[in-house]
Amino acid sequence: MTVSGTITLANQLESGVLPSDVMYVMARKDGATIAVRRVEAPSFPFSFEISGGDAMVAGTELTGPVDIVARVSKTGDAIPAPGDLEGTTTGVAVPKQGVTLTIDHVHE
Repeated sequence: MTVSGTITLANQLESGVLPSDVMYVMARKDGATIAVRRVEAPSFPFSFEISGGDAMVAGTELTGPVDIVARVSKTGDAIPAPGDLEGTTTGVAVPKQGVTLTIDHVHE
């Protein structure tokens, strides 16, 4: 089961992404991250796909609904830090194609 779609960057944040940045695309269920994909030097718009193959625990099925989160990390670390850019879309059915997500805020 997969979720796929496009991640865009809000206009006011376009200059905030550097080639050294790393993006994490995550599926969360009930507040817990159940799957994650790491992307080096992302460019936007970015086509993504996340599935059970990206599960944090091997063999975990991706079942919905889930929240899809995209975070551009300035440090490369998966843990959010001030200055990271993030966006979320909630209640996504699984499987689902054509999901749109906009990275639209900066972590304080």
